[in-house]
Amino acid sequence: MSNKKLLSLSLAALGLVLSTAALASPPAIQEGHLRDATSGRVLEVRYTDDRGLAILEDDIVLGPTRLMEKAEERVRAPTNRSSRLEGMGILSIRQPWPEGVIPYTVSPDLPHPERVTAALQQWQQQTGIRFVQRTHDNASRYPHYVAITRGEHSQSYVGRAGGEQPLTLTDTSGTDDVLHAIGHTIGLGHEQVRVSDGHLDGGSIEAVALLYARK
Repeated sequence: MSNKKLLSLSLAALGLVLSTAALASPPAIQEGHLRDATSGRVLEVRYTDDRGLAILEDDIVLGPTRLMEKAEERVRAPTNRSSRLEGMGILSIRQPWPEGVIPYTVSPDLPHPERVTAALQQWQQQTGIRFVQRTHDNASRYPHYVAITRGEHSQSYVGRAGGEQPLTLTDTSGTDDVLHAIGHTIGLGHEQVRVSDGHLDGGSIEAVALLYARK
């Protein structure tokens, strides 16, 4: 095959890729409800679906999208107009960890695990939160824990979700990113997680104190 024909084929393939990318649409925005475990209030939220998980504000995992959708179906049903929205399967957010103890594991394939160690130490030293590494020996004591793993995006639940809950970090997540994600795991929202140049802001420390003082 001549070089001219090869070039034509290559350009045609490139054009196909470009046209496909142009047709790709952004993730659909969905509406739902969450229960703030610290206040008991039910909140209206807008989220996107990422491979079966409901994601808020790019990096907060709310839970399985199917559960969010099922709860919303119940909320919107004509027979369920109660202002209390009780018993409708609404997921909770910002559930504090009992006694401020957060069990965790770190995946062996996560690059630069020392960044996680340093971030955990900083949160522990400046707040009353205590991180305990979950092992084979103590696994039965800690059925609810954070599994810190490698992922395409830096994402975390806010507070305790129950069972094994992932906290994903990218290969390039820096110190600020790791501190930020752990702040979500502790139970802080974006307006409360304040990190700059690898250090926690006093506002974040105060927010943790307020959150756990209620328990």
